[in-house]
Amino acid sequence: MLPLMCAVAGGFEMNLFSLINAYRRERGVKELAWSDSLFSLARAHTEEILDGHKPHYNFDARFERATIWGFRLCAENISINVSPHPPPPFAVLEGWRRSPGHDANLLRDLSHGAVAWGRKGDMHVVVFFACR
Repeated sequence: MLPLMCAVAGGFEMNLFSLINAYRRERGVKELAWSDSLFSLARAHTEEILDGHKPHYNFDARFERATIWGFRLCAENISINVSPHPPPPFAVLEGWRRSPGHDANLLRDLSHGAVAWGRKGDMHVVVFFACR
C-alpha cells in the first residue's frame, strides 16, 4: 500500500491556503491564520475519506475537538477529484467559489484555518477546515 500523505503541510496545501487568503482579501474579509491543530483535523479527515468514509462524515466530532482548542464556529469544504494528476490549487478554489455554500464557507468570519491534501491511487481529496 502506498503512503497516503506526509505528516506536514506541503506546497500544494500552502499554495491553496495562500490563494484562499488572497481571495478573502480581495473580498474585504480578514485573512485566516494557519493552525497546525486544524491541519491535524483536516489531515485526519482526508485519510478517512480516502479510506472510504462519506465526505462530511463525523463533522460534529471534528467540531467538538476544535472546541478543545477554544474554537466556537467551524466550517469545512471538501474537494474530491479522480484523475491521474492532482488538481491545481487554483482549480480547487475556483470550484469552491462557484458553489454558493462552499463560497460562503471561504468568506465566513473565521480566524484560523488549514488545508490538507491526500491521494490514494487516482483519487485526490482536499479538505479546508476553518474556525474562530
